[in-house]
Amino acid sequence: MSRLIDVDILLKNILHQSAHEALMGHPENARGLLYAVDHMKDQPTAYDVDKVVEQIKEASYEAREWNDKTQSFNLRMIEEDEAIEIVKGGGKGE
Repeated sequence: MSRLIDVDILLKNILHQSAHEALMGHPENARGLLYAVDHMKDQPTAYDVDKVVEQIKEASYEAREWNDKTQSFNLRMIEEDEAIEIVKGGGKGE
């Protein structure tokens, strides 16, 4: 299961731990932590907001209901269950 994290706090904690390991005489541990930080940028985003919005727009449809205030029929709708599945998927599904 993926979770949303604050990457700035995570990086700060890893760098803090790396400095602590180096000061405690464990430079190999510090190098390992710094290697992990360097490769974090290659990790995919767990939740893609832009993709979620795109999928919701694609799944929506126009409902033909008259609106007296705007004198138009243009209402955008999406089925509740479909919207929930798109949001839960975090933009990963197609």
